[in-house]
Amino acid sequence: MRRKILYPAVILGITLVAGNLYLIEKADSKVDRSSFIDEWKPVSSASLRNSIEKEAVLSSSQEEYVYYDESRGTFKEFLVQEGDDISVGTDLFTYQVEDTVNQEVYLESEIQQFEDEIDSIKDHIVDLRTLRPSSSTTTRRTNTFDDRYGAPVNTEEQQDYSIEAANKEINYYVEQEIARKELEIEQLNSKIENLERQITQLQLNETDITVSSTTEGIVKKMARELDNPLIVISSKSSLVQGELSEQETLKITEGQEAVIYSTAVQDRIKGFVTDVAVLPSETLTEDGSSTYPFQVEFEEGEENLDALRPGFHVSLSVITEEALDVLNVPSESLLTEGIKNYLLVITDKGTVEKREVTVGMTSEGRVEVRSGIEKGEIYIQDPDSMDLPGSTFVTPLKIDKLTLNSIKNADRHTILENLLLGILERK
Repeated sequence: MRRKILYPAVILGITLVAGNLYLIEKADSKVDRSSFIDEWKPVSSASLRNSIEKEAVLSSSQEEYVYYDESRGTFKEFLVQEGDDISVGTDLFTYQVEDTVNQEVYLESEIQQFEDEIDSIKDHIVDLRTLRPSSSTTTRRTNTFDDRYGAPVNTEEQQDYSIEAANKEINYYVEQEIARKELEIEQLNSKIENLERQITQLQLNETDITVSSTTEGIVKKMARELDNPLIVISSKSSLVQGELSEQETLKITEGQEAVIYSTAVQDRIKGFVTDVAVLPSETLTEDGSSTYPFQVEFEEGEENLDALRPGFHVSLSVITEEALDVLNVPSESLLTEGIKNYLLVITDKGTVEKREVTVGMTSEGRVEVRSGIEKGEIYIQDPDSMDLPGSTFVTPLKIDKLTLNSIKNADRHTILENLLLGILERK
């Protein structure tokens, strides 16, 4: 008797289960489906960076060469020694002039040449200032979420991060170039003052002419045999020199920012790439590949540079790619189909939307999102666990959030409202 009841009941149960599974999995089924979402997060913004780490050495940022033309007169004596710390105007050597008239004409022609160079540099500075980009921003609508219901609320936010970042970068490089050109003008003016002093000596009928330094630094080398350059002056400021691999030269270019680290100073020091050699170094690496010299200069105003000396070894990080304050998501949150990328977005209607997005750079597991989603919108962090875009969704009950204090602090209206929503809301 029991078997007569048991067998039909088992068959009926299997039939019901199979029928329901068929209806659920059937294409275009009318059966309501829900997705279970365990992890979700609002879209946020941050700065993304990619960099190349290198080891390098400090060297003098500049060397000034002082020449002696024996046709101008007879050399008398050096007034400095190797290793001397000198400044602008320090007397370097003297020579005796025999033909004062011709020497004065020669010095005046040199002054005119330097003045022409200054005029040319000033014209170049004017051209550089016209390259400064005008500040421009675009308005983009973004979403914030209502605290109680998570519904998106549109707000206006001024942002076009890529254009703004590019404008700042261009302006920075222009200002750096202008500063270098202004320094060249200062050096040329120092040379003019030096020549004018020599002319004054000639006009006073002095035949012993003194040549002074037009730059500050340290006397690195002196040619006792009177070969040229007669004196080499190394600047006190340092720059970073290193070698790049063949692949690294494709990523590192002039103007890129760099961060320098040294055991001689505690703080990191900012700089920028000023030169990447086109030709390789003469020596090859152990595996036979070429390397290319590059150099990095320190930013103006950086402190603790006095503690750094030529020959010190440093580490540096060259920023090869950067996106400032951009929307970004974890790379595993993206769904990729061919060349298209998607995010699963939770809409204010309580459904899951598969939305196409445009992506940018990738850094440390995060991807820049350039368009398709707005700040504050909620996306699903693990889309691989979802296969029902467009469906409603359920989330796990977080018991740790359901405390006695939270229940006591909730007002009666909120409790009643959520209770009725739970009972009466239909999917």
